[in-house]
Amino acid sequence: IRAAVILALDAGDVILVEQYRVPLGKFCLELPAGLIGDETEGEDALESARRELEEETGYRAARMESLGEFMSSPGMVSESFTLLRAQGLVKVGNGGGTEHEDITVHRVALAHL
Repeated sequence: IRAAVILALDAGDVILVEQYRVPLGKFCLELPAGLIGDETEGEDALESARRELEEETGYRAARMESLGEFMSSPGMVSESFTLLRAQGLVKVGNGGGTEHEDITVHRVALAHL
């Protein structure tokens, strides 16, 4: 399993998403993210990150840069994620995810994280 995780920066703020996570039984505040290739076979991390950022947050990035690939919990699972920095954000929609997701978008000052 591979995922794209997006560090979306805009005017000193970080864009975060809040959604219910069944395995934890509670809402979590997280960086926007999504599985790579879950909708389009052969999709790469950059394509997935662009799609997920817009789908979950309603923002589109002018620039997206890969910061590397990381293992989520190598002692337990083989899942990895590519961390991408998104900049030059433009609001193009409401976000909120797909019809099966109930995502709330938050802007948090980077200085407060």
